[in-house]
Amino acid sequence: MVFVGTRKNRGQVTDRTHQRVASDVAQFASSVMFKVPNGVCFSPDGLLYVVEQNRVLGFPAAQFFGEGSPDVGAAVVVAQGKLIPTQFESFNHGARYCRVGPDKKLYIALGQPWNVPPKDKWPELNKAGLAGIIRMDQDGKNREIYAHDIRNSIELDFNPKDKSLWFTDNQVDGMGDDQPPGELNHATKTGEQFGFPVRRRTYADRRVQGRDAAGGSRVSGRRIPGARGRSGHVVL
Repeated sequence: MVFVGTRKNRGQVTDRTHQRVASDVAQFASSVMFKVPNGVCFSPDGLLYVVEQNRVLGFPAAQFFGEGSPDVGAAVVVAQGKLIPTQFESFNHGARYCRVGPDKKLYIALGQPWNVPPKDKWPELNKAGLAGIIRMDQDGKNREIYAHDIRNSIELDFNPKDKSLWFTDNQVDGMGDDQPPGELNHATKTGEQFGFPVRRRTYADRRVQGRDAAGGSRVSGRRIPGARGRSGHVVL
């Protein structure tokens, strides 16, 4: 069984014949009203987290409440309107992504709502953890900003060997398909900064428009060296 989140809906996909092909797709937790339920991730003990635009819910034993049944148990991890300041809610970069880390904390990527934010808005965004990755206990307590200065990460995961975090960052639109390059970044400790929106010591031009060049190969500003015997997969 696979749980899938999108900007508009959430569902569960079941392979009943064990042939790695979906037998059916059902809406998950049909009695719950969601808003941009894009981020879904499991804890090692089987708790399903659904990270919405501005709320986080936890579903114990989610696989047993499927088949589109309205009968579902849910715990509020972060209440509506408390994940980000409500004035920064936006469809742009409002889809969240999550993972439960090897430290058993819940990590959430929070994209900021502009192509490039106005300079006077940056301090408030940064304080709230927008344009960054936050982490918290699985019950929503002890929230902190883990990584700063990230435009909009759409993938994050942990290296099972050294437990460090890797994540993508989609960069500024409107400057062409190849620049600025999208990034694959590596965070090894709390509080690291990853450069957005300052480039070459200059605040990025907020007037540009267009589309991302995702999936680049940067690690904290350095090209990834050859990694024999190791690999990663990035959605482009």
